[in-house]
Amino acid sequence: MPSKNICDWAKRAKMRMMKNDYENEARGIDNCECLATFLSHHQKSEKKKEPSPPSTYAQNEEMMYKKVCEILDSGNVANPVSLLIDHEIFNSLDREAKQFYIYNLTQKFNYLKNRYFKTHLSKYII
Repeated sequence: MPSKNICDWAKRAKMRMMKNDYENEARGIDNCECLATFLSHHQKSEKKKEPSPPSTYAQNEEMMYKKVCEILDSGNVANPVSLLIDHEIFNSLDREAKQFYIYNLTQKFNYLKNRYFKTHLSKYII
């Protein structure tokens, strides 16, 4: 009886390729059975996913949102993107990467500015 392990199937296939002998081995292989066995084993062994902690992206966005709130509350909106730049990262970039960084930062600022106004102005609208 052939082995049910996918690794054994792969080893046997490799040996057939090295020997260039497909006649003798091909009769004992049932591809559908091999695939069905692998899938059923894989589904059983799949672990249940536990909820993951908040991602660093979400944490960074919240930190940036707090900065945007501070900027908008202070009234210093002449050049708010320049206040959000991480100069350590920015100075290490080439010209094209700096443009891309500023563009992304501007998009994030606009998104967070809209979020700020939606949450803060909703208090005053009756």
